[in-house]
Amino acid sequence: MMRAKLLQRTLVLMLLLSLILPASFPRLVEARSREVLNKDNLELILKGVVSLYLLNRLNSVLREEPATGHLEPGGSGVPAGPSPLAGKIIILDPGHGGSDPGAVGARGLKEKDVNLDIAKRVYRLLKENTGAQVYLTRDTDRFISLAERSSLANRLDGDIFISIHINAAENGRERGIETYAHHNAGREAWALAWYLQEQLVKELVLQNRGLKAGNFHVIRETRMDSVLLEIGFISDAAEEALLAKASTRERAAQAIFAGILAYYQNR
Repeated sequence: MMRAKLLQRTLVLMLLLSLILPASFPRLVEARSREVLNKDNLELILKGVVSLYLLNRLNSVLREEPATGHLEPGGSGVPAGPSPLAGKIIILDPGHGGSDPGAVGARGLKEKDVNLDIAKRVYRLLKENTGAQVYLTRDTDRFISLAERSSLANRLDGDIFISIHINAAENGRERGIETYAHHNAGREAWALAWYLQEQLVKELVLQNRGLKAGNFHVIRETRMDSVLLEIGFISDAAEEALLAKASTRERAAQAIFAGILAYYQNR
């Protein structure tokens, strides 16, 4: 919108200049040998002043920087002014923990550790950049049952619930990202899943395995828009190595943050 207005104003000014300048400036030069203060010359001087003013305005318009109104934490834009997440209750669920390591890669990377690290990074981004109320189902390496996770989310009366996981396959050859919503979920839950999947694939540049319907406890028993993320395959050597990097986990967190933001911006 800002660019369209800028272009429109520029074209109008250029049109005015094209009408005024050819007629006024040559005649001003010619008038130098005549009486300066006669009626015709005063008119020419006035046109010249107007032309110079328009030239100055044109230069100012062309140099204007459109206001972005964004804060960009690692590339994820946050609109200025009231946050679309203000007052929303967001529950982040780092899968597994404690005695339950989840999937374990060939090099010993444990899913529970990756899940918790990504979740805490998302938590930080939401707390620092939005007015949302953010909760973690666990913030340390401890075991929390599935029933406790869903019960906590329901007691908090959350708006959205995001369970963070890393995938695994016995054949060790599967790769990519997929996002689950319950097969009976409403449109909003699937919209949330879509935005999160889109941002994760875009940021991590991994295979897009798409959206999938599931019957996992945490997305079945939570009374809110709930999704479960599977961010890469720890059973694949290349993706395990990628997930072991702090930079990858930060990018995953940035993608989840951007997906949540896009979901609320486009509701």
